[in-house]
Order: sequence, then C-alpha cells, then structure tokens
Amino acid sequence: MIELSVVLISKNQAWNISRLIESVLQASSSISSKEIVLVDSASTDETVELASRHPISIVRLQPGQQFSPAIGRYVGYKWAQGEFVLFLDGDTELVPGWLPHALRVMREVANAGAVTGKVINLLPSAAGERTPLVSALGTGRSRNF
Repeated sequence: MIELSVVLISKNQAWNISRLIESVLQASSSISSKEIVLVDSASTDETVELASRHPISIVRLQPGQQFSPAIGRYVGYKWAQGEFVLFLDGDTELVPGWLPHALRVMREVANAGAVTGKVINLLPSAAGERTPLVSALGTGRSRNF
C-alpha cells in the first residue's frame, strides 16, 4: 500500500513548478511508499514540460473544460492511492520539516481529518529568488472540532 500521495495542482505555473516539486521530493525523501501526481489544468506555458523532468505522474486536463482548484484536487484524489493525501497548489513550496510532523499527527490523532500549516503565498515575481521561510514556524497544535 502507498503511504502518501502528494497531489499538485497547476495551471501556467512554470515559474514555480520545479521549486514545488523539488521541495516535495526533498521533504518526502524518507518515505519509501509514496506517489507524486501533478494535475495540470491545460497549461499553455512550460509547466508540464518542466514537471516531466521529475519522477512524478502527470494528469493533464483537456482544454474546454471548466477548471477550478477544486476540480484539480478532485481528479488528483481520485487518482491517488495513498493512505494519506497531501494537496499543494502550483504556487506553493513545501516547508522543510512540516511533512514528518503532519504525518505523525495524522497517525496519532485518530479523529484528525486534516492537518494544515502556515501558508506563505509565492508570487510569479518570486521566481528567481528563494523566498525566506518563516523563521519560527512554531510547534504544531491539534484542535478537535
């Protein structure tokens, strides 16, 4: 069984897709049973070409469909085979150290349905620079609803 599926959704995010995929590969390097799936919403830039240079699966949605982030996540979820599924948008980067903590919480908190973290939005203008991460990410807290 696959432990973790990482679903990446994108449309015209060539400016960041390699950074995102590399951050996921690095963060998940200790997980032997994983899959990474990119669901691309008919990009017209080099997103798919750049992503195909990495060891991931790519699902391409066809032009003419109605696209939304939710549709990309749904298609990725249907494709995913992992016990846990991580969704990331094409304009994000996975913060080092977050993934092991999130998986530990999901395993230890029986009624946890989701784990989230701090979000740092990246803009296309950040393409050539390394975005400084939040210096103190803090310790994770779980909440029951």
